[in-house]
Amino acid sequence: DPQDGIDIEELEKSLSKSPIRACLFMPNFHNPLGALMPDGKKQALVDLLSRHGVPVIEDNISSPLYFGEQRPKPLKAYDRDNLVLTCSSFSKTLAPGLRLGWTIPGSRFSPKIKRLKAGITISTSTLDQYLVSRFLESGAYERHLRVLRTALKKQLFRTALEIQKHFPAQTRLAVPQGGSLLWVQLPPAVDGLAVYQAAFDRNIAIIPGVVCSNSKLFTNYIQIGCAAPFSHKIKEAVEILGSIVSGFLIEMSNR
Repeated sequence: DPQDGIDIEELEKSLSKSPIRACLFMPNFHNPLGALMPDGKKQALVDLLSRHGVPVIEDNISSPLYFGEQRPKPLKAYDRDNLVLTCSSFSKTLAPGLRLGWTIPGSRFSPKIKRLKAGITISTSTLDQYLVSRFLESGAYERHLRVLRTALKKQLFRTALEIQKHFPAQTRLAVPQGGSLLWVQLPPAVDGLAVYQAAFDRNIAIIPGVVCSNSKLFTNYIQIGCAAPFSHKIKEAVEILGSIVSGFLIEMSNR
């Protein structure tokens, strides 16, 4: 669900049918859907998995990019049995090149996480850690986040308006409450992969929805990134995308 995330009833059925060793969830501004799971649903999800003794890996990378008044809570806030392992990083808020992240594993997973860290990467750049720690301590990071959230919200909403203006009427758009990604449902007859290929030929980067599924779902979906400042070039690219989608729709209706 692009609004509030996973169907808990369906998950409960799966837990009853099959042995599940662990689950991976992105409850805050899910990629690709953009869904924000409500607090009550987060509580219900953690309670359900706790009853079944199933560990949870929580990807919380986008939670600082909220557009509302308060940062959304992680699943970890509802964890009473040390089953939730929360992960995040600075790659979406500062720079991907920093390669700095963190995890809150709890006592259950902490020893193994430390062994894996030592065995795989040995250590993380001390200089990078020092620079970011100073940035955090100074309060500059929080000021930066406020500016970033305002910019992303503006960029995302302006892009959404252009999509509504230039795409066919049957297009559906999930506008998230945070993050930098738009999940676009094209008319049923339009192949998102074909749109991606045509856009690529015009030097426009999007993601076809089908690559976001391991069971060939989302064939008529695309994802559009809105992290770059909105400009005439982006406006023009959205217009071109709209004409590509309209062209495929006309082509399919003439068959």
